[in-house]
Amino acid sequence: MCAIDVAYIAVAVIRPLRDPQDQLISGDTAHFADRPASALRRLLSGWAQRGRFAAMPHLDAIGVIVSNMGRSIEFYRLVGLEFAEDADQVHAEATGPGGIRVMLDTEASVMSFSDWQPPTGGGPRTALAFLCESPTDVDRIYETLIEAGGTGHLPPFDAPWGQRYASVHDYDGNAVDLFASES
Repeated sequence: MCAIDVAYIAVAVIRPLRDPQDQLISGDTAHFADRPASALRRLLSGWAQRGRFAAMPHLDAIGVIVSNMGRSIEFYRLVGLEFAEDADQVHAEATGPGGIRVMLDTEASVMSFSDWQPPTGGGPRTALAFLCESPTDVDRIYETLIEAGGTGHLPPFDAPWGQRYASVHDYDGNAVDLFASES
């Protein structure tokens, strides 16, 4: 059963379900506990088509395409991401403290199901930004990543917006930003 099924089963069984205008939806919620998940999905789909609610996606993971899985896992461990010791050499995941997953996929894996090609020229358009405990940690982690083979993009500096900030590119040119409040 998918997450939305569980969430709406709990809502419907515990209390009557209300639509966005806070109107009680009568009749539709009867016997939820006895219905199979497929019936519930059809019911929810019908509600969505009638404009009763719109399920919104939530950010769950960020994918990073890498050329060398082992080397990339070691690099991202330096910023606190914990990958399994026996991580796959095609796809690996780590969950950060906030619950967002970082997924590493090899270039070959991504090219096996899409027309993606490695970028040529230019800089990265996105960055994984890591909140550090202190400005000193920004400096320390920046140096650690450089020593591990990362390429310095922005050495640590005191940004005008009140943070200590730095940026390193991983082995594949993906940006890894480090920041901490200056106060």
